Amino acid sequence: MPATVEKTRQAIDETLLDINDEKEAIDRLNKELASVPEKQKAGIQRELDRHTTGVETSQQEMKALQDHLKRLNSKSPGENSADSGKLPSE
Repeated sequence: MPATVEKTRQAIDETLLDINDEKEAIDRLNKELASVPEKQKAGIQRELDRHTTGVETSQQEMKALQDHLKRLNSKSPGENSADSGKLPSE
Protein backbone atom coordinates (compact mmCIF):
# COMPACT_ATOMS: atom_id res chain seq x y z
CA MET A 1 0.00 0.00 0.00
CA PRO A 2 1.16 3.55 -0.66
CA ALA A 3 2.87 5.23 2.26
CA THR A 4 1.20 8.64 2.03
CA VAL A 5 -2.28 10.09 1.63
CA GLU A 6 -1.25 11.75 -1.63
CA LYS A 7 0.12 8.53 -3.14
CA THR A 8 -2.95 6.61 -1.98
CA ARG A 9 -5.26 9.14 -3.64
CA GLN A 10 -3.20 8.88 -6.82
CA ALA A 11 -3.50 5.07 -6.72
CA ILE A 12 -7.29 5.41 -6.25
CA ASP A 13 -7.49 7.72 -9.29
CA GLU A 14 -5.47 5.27 -11.38
CA THR A 15 -7.64 2.38 -10.26
CA LEU A 16 -10.78 4.33 -11.21
CA LEU A 17 -9.33 4.87 -14.68
CA ASP A 18 -8.63 1.15 -14.96
CA ILE A 19 -12.19 0.30 -13.94
CA ASN A 20 -13.62 2.77 -16.46
CA ASP A 21 -11.39 1.39 -19.24
CA GLU A 22 -12.46 -2.17 -18.46
CA LYS A 23 -16.15 -1.19 -18.41
CA GLU A 24 -15.81 0.59 -21.76
CA ALA A 25 -14.22 -2.54 -23.21
CA ILE A 26 -17.07 -4.65 -21.80
CA ASP A 27 -19.67 -2.35 -23.38
CA ARG A 28 -17.87 -2.45 -26.74
CA LEU A 29 -17.51 -6.24 -26.65
CA ASN A 30 -21.17 -6.73 -25.70
CA LYS A 31 -22.15 -4.73 -28.78
CA GLU A 32 -19.76 -6.75 -30.95
CA LEU A 33 -21.06 -10.02 -29.53
CA ALA A 34 -24.52 -9.33 -30.91
CA SER A 35 -23.30 -8.88 -34.47
CA VAL A 36 -20.40 -11.31 -35.01
CA PRO A 37 -20.61 -14.72 -36.63
CA GLU A 38 -21.17 -17.63 -34.27
CA LYS A 39 -17.61 -18.92 -34.67
CA GLN A 40 -16.21 -15.64 -33.26
CA LYS A 41 -18.51 -15.46 -30.25
CA ALA A 42 -16.43 -17.77 -28.05
CA GLY A 43 -13.35 -15.57 -28.42
CA ILE A 44 -15.29 -12.42 -27.65
CA GLN A 45 -16.88 -14.12 -24.65
CA ARG A 46 -13.40 -14.98 -23.34
CA GLU A 47 -12.40 -11.32 -23.69
CA LEU A 48 -15.59 -10.28 -21.88
CA ASP A 49 -14.80 -12.69 -19.06
CA ARG A 50 -11.25 -11.34 -18.79
CA HIS A 51 -12.45 -7.73 -18.61
CA THR A 52 -15.16 -8.66 -16.10
CA THR A 53 -12.54 -10.28 -13.90
CA GLY A 54 -10.40 -7.15 -14.32
CA VAL A 55 -13.24 -4.95 -13.08
CA GLU A 56 -13.82 -7.20 -10.07
CA THR A 57 -10.11 -7.21 -9.20
CA SER A 58 -9.86 -3.43 -9.57
CA GLN A 59 -12.94 -2.93 -7.41
CA GLN A 60 -11.36 -5.04 -4.66
CA GLU A 61 -8.17 -3.01 -4.98
CA MET A 62 -10.21 0.19 -4.82
CA LYS A 63 -11.87 -0.94 -1.58
CA ALA A 64 -8.48 -1.77 -0.05
CA LEU A 65 -7.08 1.61 -1.10
CA GLN A 66 -10.10 3.46 0.30
CA ASP A 67 -9.76 1.61 3.61
CA HIS A 68 -6.03 2.38 3.64
CA LEU A 69 -6.76 6.07 2.97
CA LYS A 70 -9.18 6.15 5.91
CA ARG A 71 -6.48 4.69 8.16
CA LEU A 72 -3.92 7.22 6.90
CA ASN A 73 -6.36 10.09 7.44
CA SER A 74 -7.08 8.94 10.99
CA LYS A 75 -3.39 9.25 11.92
CA SER A 76 -2.01 12.50 13.23
CA PRO A 77 -0.63 14.78 10.47
CA GLY A 78 3.00 14.11 11.42
CA GLU A 79 2.53 10.39 10.84
CA ASN A 80 1.48 10.86 7.21
CA SER A 81 5.01 11.50 6.01
CA ALA A 82 6.70 9.32 3.41
CA ASP A 83 8.74 7.76 6.22
CA SER A 84 5.74 5.95 7.72
CA GLY A 85 5.24 3.24 5.10
CA LYS A 86 4.00 0.60 7.54
CA LEU A 87 0.50 0.34 8.90
CA PRO A 88 0.11 0.02 12.68
CA SER A 89 -0.99 -3.61 12.24
CA GLU A 90 2.22 -4.55 10.41
